[in-house]
Amino acid sequence: MKKGYLIVDSAEKDGTFLVKYGQGDKRNVLGGIGGYTLSVSIQILDAKTYEPLFMCSAEGQGSTEADDVREAISRCLKTF
Repeated sequence: MKKGYLIVDSAEKDGTFLVKYGQGDKRNVLGGIGGYTLSVSIQILDAKTYEPLFMCSAEGQGSTEADDVREAISRCLKTF
């Protein structure tokens, strides 16, 4: 939203895209001694054709699980 995108209820206009996301599994770092990371995957699709416009996956590690997810999302979207 900060980049000027709008959230809509339906995708009837050209230029509309869908954003899909998912959280992956935890992965232990250094056998668990270094904590763990969480991963996210994000897809941006053309709303009419479902053609992929952008896809990424990334991991994050922070103080809390919410921090892990925030960091993973930020890393993932840096390439967009």
